[in-house]
Amino acid sequence: MEALPPILPYLTVRDARAALGFCEAAFDGEILMIQEQDGAVNHARARIQGGIVMFYEERAGAYEGNGAPATLGGSPVAIRLDLGTAEAVDATFARALAAGATEVVAPLDRPWGRLAEVRDPEGHLWRLAASAAEQ
Repeated sequence: MEALPPILPYLTVRDARAALGFCEAAFDGEILMIQEQDGAVNHARARIQGGIVMFYEERAGAYEGNGAPATLGGSPVAIRLDLGTAEAVDATFARALAAGATEVVAPLDRPWGRLAEVRDPEGHLWRLAASAAEQ
C-alpha cells in the first residue's frame, strides 16, 4: 500500500459509492480502495490530480458529530483542487456539472488566477483553481 501524504481530506458522505463515482466522472479520479463494514463503506480512497481523498459513509451511532453536509446543514470546509491552467478549470467545471454538481461560482478570472466553484451531490464545496503563475 502506498504511503499517504501528511495531510488529506477525509469526507463524510451519505453514499460513498456515489461520491466515488462523482469523483471519477467530474475530476478524472481513480478509486484506490473500498472497505465495507456492516453493509456500509467504512473507508474508501480516491486519487484526484495526484492527491488522495478519503471517504467515510455516515452511519447512526458512529463518530458522533461527523455527519455528511446534508445531515449537519452544510459544511464549513472547501476543497481546493489546483488544475494548472484556466482551460483545465473550465473543462473540469463542465465535467463536474455533467456529473451532478451544482454551480456555485462560474469560471472567472481573478487577479491571482482562474477560479470556479461547485457543490458536489453530497454537499461538499470544491474550488477549482489555476494560479496566474501556473497559466
